[in-house]
Amino acid sequence: WSTLGKYTEAILINASDIDSFSGGGNNATLVLASGQKGAVIEVTNNSFKVSVARKGGDTFPVMYDPSVTMKVPDDLFSTGEGAAHNLVNSNFVIALKGSNGWTIIGLGAPLVCTEIEGDSTTSEYLSVTFGTDEGQTGSTIYGISKAMYESLKVPAV
Repeated sequence: WSTLGKYTEAILINASDIDSFSGGGNNATLVLASGQKGAVIEVTNNSFKVSVARKGGDTFPVMYDPSVTMKVPDDLFSTGEGAAHNLVNSNFVIALKGSNGWTIIGLGAPLVCTEIEGDSTTSEYLSVTFGTDEGQTGSTIYGISKAMYESLKVPAV
């Protein structure tokens, strides 16, 4: 497991749908509230980008400052399910599948939608960026198992 990789799929999870979690190294686990699941977003033309910086150090501890940018169909937020419906007013945890294994970003310190960009003259896709909120001290990046990742796609019992 490593922090960065070439991603092929993401699961967008509304942070309020998480009942509990534990994080540590490459062994993070989470439990979704009953009936909840993440919104699966498949790669479109190499369209996932994860950037990691550092945040803090002067007045609070140093943490990761990740951002996740993805291209999504412009109708995802009107026809999508779960987390995709309230994009601009929710906090998110994002699970990713890629060449580095399975990664989850935002557990305990969720990401927010920081930017939505689209141009109808060039594409029917929107570029959406998730990152740490302005006043947030940073976020988390953990590895998760394939089984944990796959379980986020189905409604929790």
